[in-house]
Amino acid sequence: MMKIPLFKIYWDDADIDSVNRVIKRGNYWATGPEIDHLEKAISKFIGTKYAVSFNSGTSALHADLLAHKITEGEVIIPSFTFIATANAVVLAGARPVFADIEKDTFGLDSEARHLQIFGLRNEQSLSECSGESFSQQTGY
Repeated sequence: MMKIPLFKIYWDDADIDSVNRVIKRGNYWATGPEIDHLEKAISKFIGTKYAVSFNSGTSALHADLLAHKITEGEVIIPSFTFIATANAVVLAGARPVFADIEKDTFGLDSEARHLQIFGLRNEQSLSECSGESFSQQTGY
């Protein structure tokens, strides 16, 4: 069975020089001219008036939940995710509910989501109803 790495980092000398320049500046690690440039470039590229960058995925997810006024109740999240997904839900005041993932895409399984939405809360039942669990699908 082929194992797929969760990520691979690519960089070159220009990336290292950029990071060193920001660190040596001594402040503005999460703000500053590079961030302004990035946000303006993204805004222009996607055709919006504004774009906002965050210091972490957790912060971005948390802000998204608050922007959508999700501060209580349950939020269905994939069972195969980084802990930041669940942490952001908890930080917003809601409760994460894990649903199984699809074998081919590793995205949320629509059948598992349907079962979650309509009241089935038993994780074992979800795995049985949606097929195999993530560990059975991937060998991890």
